Amino acid sequence: MLARALYLFVLVFGACSPTLSFQGSSDHGSGIDGTLHRAVERLTGKFKTSYTFPDTPTLAIQDPDVNLKLKLKNSTVSNTNFTINYVRSNLLYMWAKYLVRAPSSHVSGTYKIYGRAFNKKISGSGNFTSSLTNLEHEGFIQMEIANGGMQIAFMQLDYNLESFQHNITGLTVDGLGGQKAEEFLRTELWPWLEANKATVGRSVGELVKGVGNNVIEGKTLAEIVSMIKFFARRF
Repeated sequence: MLARALYLFVLVFGACSPTLSFQGSSDHGSGIDGTLHRAVERLTGKFKTSYTFPDTPTLAIQDPDVNLKLKLKNSTVSNTNFTINYVRSNLLYMWAKYLVRAPSSHVSGTYKIYGRAFNKKISGSGNFTSSLTNLEHEGFIQMEIANGGMQIAFMQLDYNLESFQHNITGLTVDGLGGQKAEEFLRTELWPWLEANKATVGRSVGELVKGVGNNVIEGKTLAEIVSMIKFFARRF
């Protein structure tokens, strides 16, 4: 349901966003793979207890049936023990792909949403909580050289999960909340999200791409590696 999209957004923005969250081989080593491994371990290690992210930019999800804007604040991921299955990269062609898994995860925070879906007006603000079982998240990132430095050209994200529980307050559908909103989530929006995960993944990927490009704007590959090393030591 809506909270699944909320969760994906929070998780991707925090855990996979600044393009710095790649792991190499299980051998930590002293090269770039080792540096990347230490950086992602530092970040995902914080999710085992509790970590609150900075407020996220507004996420836009659009297709012929859905046109929604979503803003999150005070998003906290907790009780999440990620296994970093792999990150495979090719420096020559400047791409990387990764897969992470977590047997369980919990996220909470506040949200604001507005727009239309299936000819219904959607609006609301309030609290959300989500608990997921057997979450699997994967992504692909293509880099390019432009404007004198490296930047993200394309980012695609996806996820699967076994089961899910949620609670969302303050959501209204055509001005009605409660049972009406819950029925809409269960019978219309969630089936759409399941059938259109690629659309949601592209939307989140475009947003994360923009954030990541702001971070690395004008920087060379060597400078980006230095940033990752600093992140791995200090985060």
